[in-house]
Amino acid sequence: MIIMRMFPSVRVKVKNLDPFKQYYVAMDIMPVDSKRYRYVYHSSQWMVAGNTDHSCIAPRLYVHPDSPCSGETWMRQVISFDRVKLTNNEMDDKGHIILQSMHKYKPRIHIIVHDPHLDLSQIQSLPAEGVHSFSFPETQFTTVTAYQNQQVPHLTVAFIDPKGRGCGFRVRPVRDCKVSGHTRLSCIFSPLMAVTFCPSLFSTRSQSLKLTGIRSPKASGILAETGQ
Repeated sequence: MIIMRMFPSVRVKVKNLDPFKQYYVAMDIMPVDSKRYRYVYHSSQWMVAGNTDHSCIAPRLYVHPDSPCSGETWMRQVISFDRVKLTNNEMDDKGHIILQSMHKYKPRIHIIVHDPHLDLSQIQSLPAEGVHSFSFPETQFTTVTAYQNQQVPHLTVAFIDPKGRGCGFRVRPVRDCKVSGHTRLSCIFSPLMAVTFCPSLFSTRSQSLKLTGIRSPKASGILAETGQ
């Protein structure tokens, strides 16, 4: 059994929320496909090793500990998910996010309008209404129990904070991408993700907005190695 914090952690910045409304911000991690992978050393590539079934593991939702907060509070800070813990123990009862080793996943960020009639602090799944979801292709990663790329440990050590946690990557120039013709999402490979929240896109059901024109950085992390 392995339990570790995700490195690099997912960090987002949101805009255009209602300053006076209360919101929850949450994250879950979804499988990209139903394949199991293996790392081929001589070609330094991930290859499909077979099919798998994810239905035995229900996705767990991690609610940011600052939730609920006003839109004003969320917009003036970077929202960091550095406390998220991953495990490959399918019997875990501590609330950690359960992932299968050697599979591809991508995080999703959810902005949930606070409903005073519901206690969302302990929710296990997304509500049917008042949710808008975002996903970023560059956050896709492959879960591992040991580093497959020997350069990753050196990269991790280079970005360790005094408390022994990976603190992320250096900031690179911002790239903007058009979404739905008028909404703009900005991505800083730090790996800080900045999203512009458009109320007109708010749906009663969860939706994913896809970024276009952004190339995935070759970054890796604890229990997670990113890549196409």
